[in-house]
Amino acid sequence: VVALGEIGFHRGGPDEEEALIEQLELARRLSLRVVLHTPALDKERWTRRLLALVRAHGPQPGRVLVEHASARTVRLILARGHWAGLTVNVGELTADRAVQLVRKIGSRRLTLGSDAGDRPGDLLGLPRAVHLLERAGLGRTLVAQVAFRNARRFFGVE
Repeated sequence: VVALGEIGFHRGGPDEEEALIEQLELARRLSLRVVLHTPALDKERWTRRLLALVRAHGPQPGRVLVEHASARTVRLILARGHWAGLTVNVGELTADRAVQLVRKIGSRRLTLGSDAGDRPGDLLGLPRAVHLLERAGLGRTLVAQVAFRNARRFFGVE
């Protein structure tokens, strides 16, 4: 086990916050990385709250990946020293928008993911984003960084 998560808020509230604090403290005690989940609704407010709780109870910022970052939260996450995950999926972020964000902010501590799982999604969203990054002329090195190298580096599986 190299990381704990996804942990975070689904709707927010005292019960979820109490569970999250326990999980963050466990990750810190066990020297595990953390993958945080940010909810779709009121994302900026909940992201700020998550980051405050991580600062108070969690591991060092470089050991935290905040998933489902948005155009409004990605810079905040990166500015605090965390890793940011852009989720290319239905209802999250289009492949075109992901390309725009990568073009603006670069590839440092940034990952692309699809959040493929137990709900409807776009299984081709991530390959589509990679293709569009390549077509945008951002270079193979940058594309490889956000598509897989950064995730390998974050999880320590290089």
